[in-house]
Amino acid sequence: MASAETIFPAMTQVDAERRKTSFRRETGGYVPRQFNAVTRERFLRDRRQKHLSRVTAPPTDAQVAQVQSLASLEWAALAAERENSLQSLREAREHRRLLLRVLADFERSITAAPPAKAPTLAEELAKAARERLLREST
Repeated sequence: MASAETIFPAMTQVDAERRKTSFRRETGGYVPRQFNAVTRERFLRDRRQKHLSRVTAPPTDAQVAQVQSLASLEWAALAAERENSLQSLREAREHRRLLLRVLADFERSITAAPPAKAPTLAEELAKAARERLLREST
């Protein structure tokens, strides 16, 4: 009777490590091997942090919503691809298409100039006082 070692050669530690980390290195982030509630939260947290770290100023509400959508769409695409049926692969393709659209909007929001800051009450009062002085002096 042949032992398990002769049928299945032992994988070296280097080979095992290479298999684990290659996809993570390619994608640059956490990629789950199982799809459950714990890995979902871990994945969503990782992706939200990854995208929000690219925003230099405090993120706007729209950017936060886009980041949440990006993370959820990527999770849904990965989960559908994992299922590997014709219907799930179509769903994954649709999730990826939407993901790219939201990502393009997010990229534009990062590079766009920040909206003009509304003047404070003190600035408005100072402006009104200057205008009143100008009218009185003429």
